[in-house]
Formats: sequence, C-alpha cells, structure tokens
Amino acid sequence: PNALEEDEVLAPPPPPPWLADLQSERPGSLWVGFPGQLCHRKGQDFLIRLAARLVPPAGTTVHFIVLGDDLEQGGENLRALRQQAAENGVADRVHFHSFEPGIASFYGAMDIIVSPARSEGFGRVVAEAMRMGKPVVASDVGGHREIVSSPDQALLVPPDDLEAWAAALQGLLSAPGQRRALGEAGRAAVAGRRRRGQ
Repeated sequence: PNALEEDEVLAPPPPPPWLADLQSERPGSLWVGFPGQLCHRKGQDFLIRLAARLVPPAGTTVHFIVLGDDLEQGGENLRALRQQAAENGVADRVHFHSFEPGIASFYGAMDIIVSPARSEGFGRVVAEAMRMGKPVVASDVGGHREIVSSPDQALLVPPDDLEAWAAALQGLLSAPGQRRALGEAGRAAVAGRRRRGQ
C-alpha cells in the first residue's frame, strides 16, 4: 500500500514546524532527505560519510535530513550516527528527526531524496519520492531496480561507492534543470505503472 494520498501528491502540504524552522534559519541551502529506519542495512552511516565528502555548489550549503527511528537498538544506532556525524565534522549539516505521519510534507520540502540502502525489498521511499516528482539518487540494489527502469527516471549508484555517489549527488545539486527533469520523468514513470496496475 502507498502512504501518499492523491491530493498530497498534487499539492504537498507545508513542512512540519520543526522542518520549517530549520529551513528558515538556513536560507539558500539545498536539502537532501532520507526517510527510513535507522539501521546498518539502510545506510545512514554511509550518508554521513557522503556528507563529509560532498563539495557543495558555490555559494550554498547542503543539509541532510535523516528521518527515522532506531527500532532495533533502542537508540544506540542513533547515538552512534550522531557521534559519527560529529567525528566527520558534519553535525551541523546532518539533522536527525523521528519519523512522523504526513510524509508528503517531508518529500515536498526536499530538493533531492536519497536511498543508500545496502539491500532493499521493495524500495518504497524511491517509489514515493518519484511519485512526488522529486529527483532521486538510490543504491543499485534489488528493490530499487524494480522501480527504476531508466537513468532518466532516477539515478542508481553502486551501494557504498563513495566516489560514485558524490559525483552523482554533486551533479544534481549543481543543476536545478536536471533535478526538475529527473523529477518529472520519475513522476511520469510511476504514473504509468499505476495506470497499468503494476
């Protein structure tokens, strides 16, 4: 089942207050979002290394929002990720928040959605983000491959390949036209699949 209602897809609601405040305090920034359970398989640790490796476009700052809960380790995964962000010097640019209802408002507030999962069964985040018309960079693993049939729809990158991920993300961050085109093609691809009942 899909968590997005049709009216939310057509007109995303405003971001939740915590996110609106965060963004208002950092005008001119670009925002990369990753919703998902906090665990090794999902790759949040890789995302932190990517944030440290990334060279942002001139005159801007790139912020990462990790949206999710630590359901396996009772908070230990979150503590470890926060420590990793601090050790990598990106604690001010990688932000964590618990998952909450209304995911459409989160997608709507992001410039790019990423999913660096090391394995994935279905790839719901990728499917939802594409349906919202958001440009997506995701790991080239099973569930994502089933959703993305062309590099025009979303960018699939080998999991844990820091150089390839940095190149893909930096390219999109520097090219708003490419972000729009990728988002529009992804939205069209998901709409076509829904019409065919796939």
